[in-house]
Amino acid sequence: MKSTKTTPKPNNPKPTIPKPSPHEFWHYCVSVYNPDAEKLLLCAQDTLSADINLLLLLKWAWAHGAEIRDQLPAIEQVSMQWHPKLQAIRDKRSATKTSPAYAQIKADELALEKQAQAALLACLPDTLPVSLPLGSSPLLSSYLSCQESCIDPKLRKLIEPKDM
Repeated sequence: MKSTKTTPKPNNPKPTIPKPSPHEFWHYCVSVYNPDAEKLLLCAQDTLSADINLLLLLKWAWAHGAEIRDQLPAIEQVSMQWHPKLQAIRDKRSATKTSPAYAQIKADELALEKQAQAALLACLPDTLPVSLPLGSSPLLSSYLSCQESCIDPKLRKLIEPKDM
């Protein structure tokens, strides 16, 4: 008797989540980057050279259980391309705090931040598999560990998702 192979149809397809639009992700970041968090995030940026946009993308993935491990090389490449541009405008802003040009430079910095976030999001497929349990992020922990072995507990508490 001739054997025929059939591929079993999954009863429960793997869940997916759509990647956020740049607008949605900006609003997510603003909700995380509130006045209470600003000091901690700026400290991570300034003292650890952490890419806050990357950190927030990892936090978004963590909070939604989205698996982005396969996209990390591309995300890291984009992060490295944008870091000098963002650092240059931050340095310019810092040097002009008392200048009338400060407001325009700050607006230019925010526009550049949005462009950098859109570039990071472009590394993601339109839908992402949901394969991590909510609140589980070896990627985020690894990123923070690479930045510095001793992370301020307040920063860790800020970026870890609340109990769900």
